Amino acid sequence: MYNLSKGYLTDNFVFLTVYYEDFSYMKISQLKAMDGGQLGSNMGGMMGLFIGASVLTLVELTEYLVARFNRSWDRRKRPLSVRVQPAAGSEMREKKQPADSIVFHK
Repeated sequence: MYNLSKGYLTDNFVFLTVYYEDFSYMKISQLKAMDGGQLGSNMGGMMGLFIGASVLTLVELTEYLVARFNRSWDRRKRPLSVRVQPAAGSEMREKKQPADSIVFHK
């Protein structure tokens, strides 16, 4: 099937010899800072904090917008000018005084 003759092998394969200067090595090991349970707990706590804060913010924003709408709605319903009418059965008389008769007290 394959031509694995001695000539083919000597032409196409390499024999490599590697020499080490020193046979010492350094072992590097990693330790987990937290396990899966701690990671899930931390993530859940953060999500609860942020979602709780965002829900509270939405409630406060809704409360502000409702109060603002109510104030503007009340202003529209309230008349701009106030009319003063005399009570029933009484007469209103207009008093006119000459400017000379007005006395200012100190």
